[in-house]
Amino acid sequence: MVRYIVSALLMLGSLSCFAQNFREEFDKFRNQIKKEYNDFRQEANQRYADYLSEAWERYKAMEPIERPKEATPLPPLIYVEPVLPQVSPIVTPDVEPITPPLVQPEIQPTVPPELEPIIIPKENQAEEPVEEQVKPAVRPDGQPIIKVTPIIVPLLAVEPQPVPVEPIKEKIEPNPEYFTFSFLGNETDVRLPKENKIVLKNLSGKTLGSAWEQLSNGDMDNLLYDCLKIREENNLCDWAYLLMLEALAKAFYGDTNEATMLMAWLYCQSGYQMRLASASDQLVMLYGSKHLIYDSPSYVQDGATLYPFRNKSSELNISKAKYPGEKQMSLLIDKEPVTGNSLSKERNIISKKYPEINMLSQVKNPLIDFFNTYPTSALDGNLMTRWAMYANTPLSIETKEKLYPKFKQELQGMSELESTQRILNWVQTGLEYKFDDEVWGGDRAFFAEETLYYPYCDCEDRAILFSRLVRDLLGLDVALVYYPGHLAAAVNFNEKVSGDAIVVNGKDFIVCDPTFIGAPVGVQMPNMDYNRAQAIVLKKN
Repeated sequence: MVRYIVSALLMLGSLSCFAQNFREEFDKFRNQIKKEYNDFRQEANQRYADYLSEAWERYKAMEPIERPKEATPLPPLIYVEPVLPQVSPIVTPDVEPITPPLVQPEIQPTVPPELEPIIIPKENQAEEPVEEQVKPAVRPDGQPIIKVTPIIVPLLAVEPQPVPVEPIKEKIEPNPEYFTFSFLGNETDVRLPKENKIVLKNLSGKTLGSAWEQLSNGDMDNLLYDCLKIREENNLCDWAYLLMLEALAKAFYGDTNEATMLMAWLYCQSGYQMRLASASDQLVMLYGSKHLIYDSPSYVQDGATLYPFRNKSSELNISKAKYPGEKQMSLLIDKEPVTGNSLSKERNIISKKYPEINMLSQVKNPLIDFFNTYPTSALDGNLMTRWAMYANTPLSIETKEKLYPKFKQELQGMSELESTQRILNWVQTGLEYKFDDEVWGGDRAFFAEETLYYPYCDCEDRAILFSRLVRDLLGLDVALVYYPGHLAAAVNFNEKVSGDAIVVNGKDFIVCDPTFIGAPVGVQMPNMDYNRAQAIVLKKN
């Protein structure tokens, strides 16, 4: 027994020694990985700072690309209900009522005699059966249905946001120093030590390189960690994240070159493509975008198109320093950003045909301010993608909570067609139409939230709002339908619905036109250029 106990103790000792060795080896491996990560990032920043000190080149700006001129927008039309022919009632003279007999006489059925079949000689038979005449399908107003196979704009794909070249490790500090700034109506705290402020005496490459080294010494890693965490927790799209970094940097430094430098460093370290440039005594940051941005100057460096942030200079001195793993920003918004709770005044929107569809609307003021900053853009130079970007942006929770409970209550128990008809008439008749040129002095598309906020809207704004409501409230597939000078919508119903339709991937989408005032589902505005129609496929939710 003693021998077994001794053997067990020796075995336990060996296991303990093995565990200790394993922990030491693991800690050594982890520290080595951490060192390699730190060495890699430190080396990347050192190379960037060195290149920033030397490699600069003068570039002339490319002329801004204007938004493609669209056909003259079509004014709204009033739908006239078809007048059905009146039929005079049949008037019968007064007659004495006839009382039927209580007992009906029994009627014997007549049995026809058996007949010999008539055989038609083969040579006299018709070679082909005569086809039965099929009546053409008609719309709700009795007009023939128009079915269009349009050019199809594919669904926009949302890709993951850029990330740092290596994960940013949080450093635990005993007494971190916090800095508070405001963005989208939120007060936000980040770890930002004041003693590490950079100072730019001039904009020489050497000065900027030294500032980059100072920012990259590790003291700002917790700030970068906090910014990336805010991006994730507040659902900030790439454009919102850039604006947040600007708000932070300006709150810390004021409207200075140091603020631009801090913003650029944070943006670069977060994984985004950017370049530093100078215009006279002003430091400028350029950013890469997956989208063509209209009405903005741009610069082309080594095949990459770069857009100056808050600058419209015709020439810039641009650094050729690149950071590994950099990626272009996307302007798609697939999540509602977290903002402050300041709300606009309530707005009452009423359907004329269905007065029970009487809704109070209220939107978040910080969102309206944010949408005002959004650049007009398109993917692959296709302006149709612009409408999809606006239409796929979700409504805020607050806007939904204001609108949707009453909508769902009024639509309860109705068919898809009846529900869609009421939503359509609410948009058609509850909103006031005005051309963008008349209100804004030029083309201006609205996110759905903006159409609920501003007093006037045009055809694309109505179609975008309508498409958002139908997808959210009814869960149906919707496409926008573009004709030169006009934008409508079309819905793919699960039930049989007749009317004008467009064919998207083999499915009939019934046209719903929010600018054909009073028109029912399935009736498209007349005189559209069907040969040039495009269907813009939208994200369902």
